[in-house]
Amino acid sequence: MGSGIDITRHISERFDRLTPQQRRAARFLLDHPTEVALKSMREVALAVGVPPVTFVRLARALDFIDYNALRAVFQGDVRRQRSRAGFSLKARDLQLRSGGDKAQTLVKDLFEAEIDNLEQVFSRNHPERLAAAAELMEQADRLFVLGRRSCHPTAAFFHYVHRLFRSNAVLVPDGLIVDCLRDAGPDDVLLVVSVAPYTADTVEAARWARERGARLIAVTDDRLSPIGRLADVVLLVATATPSFFHSIVPMVALAQALLALLVARGGDAALARIEESERQLARFGVYWTEQNEEPAP
Repeated sequence: MGSGIDITRHISERFDRLTPQQRRAARFLLDHPTEVALKSMREVALAVGVPPVTFVRLARALDFIDYNALRAVFQGDVRRQRSRAGFSLKARDLQLRSGGDKAQTLVKDLFEAEIDNLEQVFSRNHPERLAAAAELMEQADRLFVLGRRSCHPTAAFFHYVHRLFRSNAVLVPDGLIVDCLRDAGPDDVLLVVSVAPYTADTVEAARWARERGARLIAVTDDRLSPIGRLADVVLLVATATPSFFHSIVPMVALAQALLALLVARGGDAALARIEESERQLARFGVYWTEQNEEPAP
């Protein structure tokens, strides 16, 4: 079920067939949509005063696969609202939460949101989908890696580590996207990292690569995002946070998972390449050792 449905109408149409506990839970969903989007199921259940399993059963009664699918509707609504609000308004809200003894609660909420984001990365990306992404990357002549603005650190991290065990990755540089992807073709794969608010030239680059026949792997926050709609494989991340700026932690975690999977599937060739990389790094003295310590005067 898509994240763009009218959830109020959806619940209203099914409300009569819910149990009393499920009705209490459903009312909370509609009265506190932001809390539902940002807090874990256990926290929401505690606030309502019902067992967590009530929300699992409620999700099924509302024709969702599971609670995460139901919650994704609220996260989509909050994400769209926050995107329209702009960073400055979100920063102002953040300052209102940080006065006096509120700071400790704010920090706690931040870390709990990150933990929940990571749990969602795990639950929303079936191992078969990760394996499909890995297979596309393994078969690629060139693996273009693109992430702009806040998504660039994830793309750069993925490219750096990938180069330790394979040599076909190309980090698409800022300002040269058009030039870098000019001759992308059917034997190439483009790994794109993009979450709301989506960077325009990232979307255009993905469209160009698809027109050229390249395969596309999207790391994004919505299956129906501009990047998600173009992709052969969509890997989903949750970016909710009480902060004024979306979280990048889940994107980095997903990149780490992909890299680990590629090495695990890479056999002797991957091991040999990593050993070669280690020898080269040692040859150039890249990492600090005790031998770098200068003797005391």
